[in-house]
Amino acid sequence: MSKEESGEFMEKVHRLQPDCLVSSRVGNGLGDFKDFGDGEIPPGVVKGAWEAIFTHNDSWGYSAFDQNFKSPREIIHMLAEVASKGGNLMVNIGPDGKGRILAHRNSISGKPAAGSRRMAKPSMAPHIRLLRRSPGG
Repeated sequence: MSKEESGEFMEKVHRLQPDCLVSSRVGNGLGDFKDFGDGEIPPGVVKGAWEAIFTHNDSWGYSAFDQNFKSPREIIHMLAEVASKGGNLMVNIGPDGKGRILAHRNSISGKPAAGSRRMAKPSMAPHIRLLRRSPGG
């Protein structure tokens, strides 16, 4: 897609869906926010809006044979790392052929963490993440 075509696509999306954001995967240096490679978290704080994209297992679509699901602990750690660097975490979960999202013993579900926000001064401590309280803390 040329830069002109990417720009036309973004303009059309924004005209039809004013609140819709277009990722940088539209190409040509355009997009409302930056996407990194699949399964990639940048090493430090990134300026501007961005997201990290992962799968819940090893497949982007449903696969009855792919049972390598990430544990709740792994997902929470990814979320903490991404949020501490100012980003959003997108975890792809592929439904089966009937549109069902099948439960798995390692799965987690629920709403985004209440009160999630970027660290006040990420440049001061970009790699510090509180994952659990100490006893009595």
